[in-house]
Amino acid sequence: MTLKNIDEIRSLLEKDLEWRTKELSFVRSFLNNIAGNDIEEIENKKRIFRKSIVLSLYAHFEGYFKYSFEIYAMVLNESNLSLDKVIDVLFVSSLDELFITYDDSNKWLVRDPENKRSERIMNRVRLLSQINLKSTDVLKLPIASGNFKQPSVVATESNLTPEVINKILYGLGIHMEMGVDKSQFMKMMGMISQLVVKRNGIAHGDNKAEYKKGVSEKEFDDFENLFRNITKLISPIITKSLIEKK
Repeated sequence: MTLKNIDEIRSLLEKDLEWRTKELSFVRSFLNNIAGNDIEEIENKKRIFRKSIVLSLYAHFEGYFKYSFEIYAMVLNESNLSLDKVIDVLFVSSLDELFITYDDSNKWLVRDPENKRSERIMNRVRLLSQINLKSTDVLKLPIASGNFKQPSVVATESNLTPEVINKILYGLGIHMEMGVDKSQFMKMMGMISQLVVKRNGIAHGDNKAEYKKGVSEKEFDDFENLFRNITKLISPIITKSLIEKK
């Protein structure tokens, strides 16, 4: 892959983030037009309106995260990388379906009802044989966009929680390349947990007071800063991984 190709990928990711950021800024601008009879009424109306913006904020966070790493996975797949030349994590991710089949003993092809231990060993041997055969293939990361029933290295499952984020980053072999120190990363993950909880409460119409009363200015600013801080890391991470062949 040439530097020109990588620049094109970076431009693609930056343009995707740009339209999302503009849309969020447009929706946020309506906060300034909210009127009322007094400061308290205006703030109460703003708290309610911020609920809708939080839904959009989370949607764009999940959308951009998944889109970016789908692009990264697709680029790796199109690079025709030999499996025996890639890092172990990518090797395993490429053979995800093989491991899923092995993990489900109901799908084992070698059976020995009289001796379950032998049955397990024989299926391990079969798995090892399949892995050895696949080792000469090219990298083919599973990407099943929009189909939660199919294995995918970028599956967001139900919500983009810290656990799912870690799973995606680890599966792509870039979990140690976030560009921030561990304490800062953990702080971000804590904020993401709060965002997911708040988003779900709002989206599902939870009638608890903390959701009915809306979102405070401080809480919204924290979520907005989180969005900016984590999305700005993604394009550089992917670009660096491609340039340095991580």
